[in-house]
Amino acid sequence: MNHIPIGLVRGILALLLTITTPLASALAVCDGVVAIPTNPPSLNVRSAAGLSGPLLGSVPNGTQGRLEGVNTTAIDGYLWWQVHWMNGLVGWSASMDLSPVEHYMEEIPPPGLVYIEDIIPGWCHLPWSQTTVNPKSTIKRSGTYGIKTTTAAQWGRLYLKTNGKSLSGINSLYFSIRSDSGSGANVWVALQKADGTAYGVYKSIAEYVPGGTMIPGAWYDVRIPRADLGVTQSNTVYGVVFQNLEPATFYADDIALETASGSTKWNPAPTVTGVSVTCTPATITVNQATPCSALVSGTGNISNLVTWSANTGAMNTSGLFAAPQSPTTATITATSVSDPSKSGSTTVNVVQASQAGAIVYSETIGWGWDVGTWSGLTTNPASPIAYRGTNAIEMKTVGQYRRLPLITEPAFRFNTAGYQALSFAINIGAYENEDLYVGLLDAGGSIISYQNIKTYAENSVLNSYQWKHIRIPLTALGAANTIVSGVEIQSINSTTVHVDEVAFEPNGTNGGCQ
Repeated sequence: MNHIPIGLVRGILALLLTITTPLASALAVCDGVVAIPTNPPSLNVRSAAGLSGPLLGSVPNGTQGRLEGVNTTAIDGYLWWQVHWMNGLVGWSASMDLSPVEHYMEEIPPPGLVYIEDIIPGWCHLPWSQTTVNPKSTIKRSGTYGIKTTTAAQWGRLYLKTNGKSLSGINSLYFSIRSDSGSGANVWVALQKADGTAYGVYKSIAEYVPGGTMIPGAWYDVRIPRADLGVTQSNTVYGVVFQNLEPATFYADDIALETASGSTKWNPAPTVTGVSVTCTPATITVNQATPCSALVSGTGNISNLVTWSANTGAMNTSGLFAAPQSPTTATITATSVSDPSKSGSTTVNVVQASQAGAIVYSETIGWGWDVGTWSGLTTNPASPIAYRGTNAIEMKTVGQYRRLPLITEPAFRFNTAGYQALSFAINIGAYENEDLYVGLLDAGGSIISYQNIKTYAENSVLNSYQWKHIRIPLTALGAANTIVSGVEIQSINSTTVHVDEVAFEPNGTNGGCQ
């Protein structure tokens, strides 16, 4: 007799048993299962159905899981299911051997507990249009995880489905919920029939919180009586649905169908008693920023959300304070969102930035200074065409009114108190008596005033290809005894200019030619 390949025999048996074995088709997506292998006492989990699927690990006898993703598939003589095991493994496991018939997992009835740390076996998340669900959000009421639901359109849903949970002995639906935006009045909940419609009507969660308003950022522990949801103990539930009537994000945790009776556990209502504010560091220089945090104190499960304000500078919604351009003492205030009558304040000392050096450029850029950029400007701070020493700054401009900005670095400014003049050497290149202007920038970066450079040149003439030493009193530049953030040289036309030995002269300096 010819030998029949064993693989073919197993394939034929698999086909027959998928048709004739009732238990083989009894399982369904969302069912809770328990692993029951006996020899060996563990069940393999693979990344793909079939014996050739890469092994991810194994689960011991008694491990619970949730069937999800796809229906059964007969491969290599086994029926396979995609399973989310509660030990964290997610992959394909064999539910039964088709020849000889041996079962490796069996169905467990859905419990009353729907979610705690994860969706409980016997329940699953049913995807919904324009709704994103994260069942492992670190924003939680208790434990480690909660469910985050973000709806991008009206009527988005968190749909926790089961294949049938009897309400015998069940008296209420319990859950914790939090919404960080809006009043929360637009989040509703219902229990579902087998056809996907609600028993009774959707109930507004706002009906079960103090004052009918969910304070943004606060968790609410809600218990809704069975009768309010339109069900009796003779009904079977096929889903718990939270529906958002407008685009928003909300969080849920500790969801259960309970034997306990009564209404919401939220008692007493939260009371805000104070707000404290801390900014670290509390002393910063002008134009710097410091992060601030707020702690809301009180009784009950209060929200720590606040709105921020400052009497000067700028404050963003996350508590980051940006200092103004001048020294001051800023008052930072945080106001409780839950109770706007409660607020707290602190001060931030804004001090003058470190003093940049009086030498702006000599061989190289000076301490606390930098060469800025400008449209149509090309600079070389190490040009060999120098007034003194080895290097100078080459300034090439294309177009009218281009500028060479020599600016202080962000943490620096220059105080002209004790100084009498700005001096520098300049070589205008090819264009005889070219009109060039110089000015100083105030602490905010705006020009104070311009002066025509050739007015301060010897004989009021700038000769082509000749260095000229220029000295301009700070009074003429409108910058005596003030804070400056830059020196700016402006060309009227396209040109190439070299600049060297830029410095502020202290009071009492001779001021003669150098």
